[in-house]
Amino acid sequence: PTAVITSSSTNVCAGTLISFSAIVNNAGASPSLQWMLNGNPITGETNLNFSSSTLPPNAVVTIEVTSTAACANPTQITSNSIPLNIMPNVTPSVSIVSDPATVCIGQPVTITATALFGGTSPVYDFRVNGISAQNGNLNAYTVNSFQDGDVVTVVMNSNYQCISGSNTVTSNTITIDIASPPETNAIAAEDTIIRGQSTKLTAETNSLNAIYLWEPGSSLLCAICETTTASPDTATTYYLTITDYITGCVNYDTVFVFVSTEFNVF
Repeated sequence: PTAVITSSSTNVCAGTLISFSAIVNNAGASPSLQWMLNGNPITGETNLNFSSSTLPPNAVVTIEVTSTAACANPTQITSNSIPLNIMPNVTPSVSIVSDPATVCIGQPVTITATALFGGTSPVYDFRVNGISAQNGNLNAYTVNSFQDGDVVTVVMNSNYQCISGSNTVTSNTITIDIASPPETNAIAAEDTIIRGQSTKLTAETNSLNAIYLWEPGSSLLCAICETTTASPDTATTYYLTITDYITGCVNYDTVFVFVSTEFNVF
């Protein structure tokens, strides 16, 4: 005797109905049939056809045939086996992060989406204040025109094969935090000096996290101090850069020091 079985599918989501059929030859007029699951009899399944929507993951289905033919040898055979890939139904999700978390005015920000069970080609709809700003397969959105308080979300459409519930999900919310640049004022105690003299330069700012840089530094006592002494030989424009080391925001100012030559008259 021989027995060959086929199935309607082998890769399915949990709960999907799978149908099996058996073709039996040379087994007599009324052979005994028994469908098997992972080597164990399936109760009540003794016909040529069998269907189920409750098979477990990694199930292997066969059929055993006991021949009633007079000259059968052997009298009992097992068909080919059909291994099944039964995948669980899952719930997709998407989350977003901002880089950097706090930005300065005009600084580019990248919002990146990470999908769970997004499938082979998820679609991301980046929304700013509820309005679609970028829609497609790209999972990152970069822009330098965010306003303080803008609210960003992503709506993802998943094409994962086995989904429980909706294939469209919404991410967490990110509120854009735009930091202002530090106030920056460069002040010279004396903006006109005689060659060989010096003047005091002072940086004023409202930032409590300021990093100072004076340029050019060659004629300065300290190029990274809030207050420094300048001794230029010629008229010089000093450039002050203040960086807030918490927000990364930068601002600039300049101060001009004129150097004159002292003449003694006799």
